[in-house]
Amino acid sequence: MAHVRVRTVAIVPARAGSKGIPGKNRRRVAGRSLVEIAVDAAVQSRRCATVVVTTDDPISARQARSRGAIVLQRPRRLAGPKATTPEVIEHALHQLRRGGQDFDRLVVLQPTSPLRTASDVRNALRIHDQQDGRNVISVVALKGAQWSMRLRRDGRLVPLDPRSLRRRRQDLQPLYVPNGALYVIGTDRIGRGWFADAVGYVMPRERSIDIDDHFDLRVARALAPKK
Repeated sequence: MAHVRVRTVAIVPARAGSKGIPGKNRRRVAGRSLVEIAVDAAVQSRRCATVVVTTDDPISARQARSRGAIVLQRPRRLAGPKATTPEVIEHALHQLRRGGQDFDRLVVLQPTSPLRTASDVRNALRIHDQQDGRNVISVVALKGAQWSMRLRRDGRLVPLDPRSLRRRRQDLQPLYVPNGALYVIGTDRIGRGWFADAVGYVMPRERSIDIDDHFDLRVARALAPKK
């Protein structure tokens, strides 16, 4: 059977606003901004035909171009806190098609996961190749999640699953949660939902930091390889 070449676009969504950390995507980890790190991961993977940054921030746009990415201006309606990532991605794909560029799949790289590597991108795309085009979502194991409890207003703890509390942690079935580092999606599956029939790409905790506040940023800076 002849090998069919799959055209892949990497899309980095990087809006200017952020409630937790002002100008978050401009913040630096190990000498590079979060936007630059995301673009570098896609470029260095050598699996992406095009790398696109969709942003309303001129500084992020300049940084992205300096690393070899195409920049798409994000409209105001998609630059607010209520805009969803799927809406932003669909807009970016529409703009690319209008410019004559069409792709078979996309890999979404959020800047807030700076410890994701080019190898992670390659490995996730390899899984996508092996899984008949199913979406690939990066996940991380939840430590002790089976022992989760709700805290009532009167201060009492209510276990979600009392049976799990009677078992040792090593005997429990591991649970996983998306870590936000990457999503691989066939362009023909965009409208079906990102988690529909998806497979997981498991990443270790030390590369699964998702920067939401200043504490996360400090942790990422402490864990980032010095270059």
